[in-house]
Amino acid sequence: MLQYIISDPVLQLGSYILLASLSQKCQLSPAALNVVVGSIVSSSYVVREDQLVYTLVAVCEPQDALKKFPDDVVKNILRIPYVLNV
Repeated sequence: MLQYIISDPVLQLGSYILLASLSQKCQLSPAALNVVVGSIVSSSYVVREDQLVYTLVAVCEPQDALKKFPDDVVKNILRIPYVLNV
């Protein structure tokens, strides 16, 4: 879903809001949460870094804890300069 609207930051932020709202209302399976987080991170270059971090927190916070994210997702998160400066 997110990959198709990457060119427009406003639409990207709108999709982030929808994902955060959905995450507040229902529990996602670990596999679904991994896909959602991976999609958010893969489209991170469209929005500001702080918006990405806030989105990840808003999506992940209401969910049950995962044992870990896939390695490629973690590597992509750690490539974001804002994450390393927080």
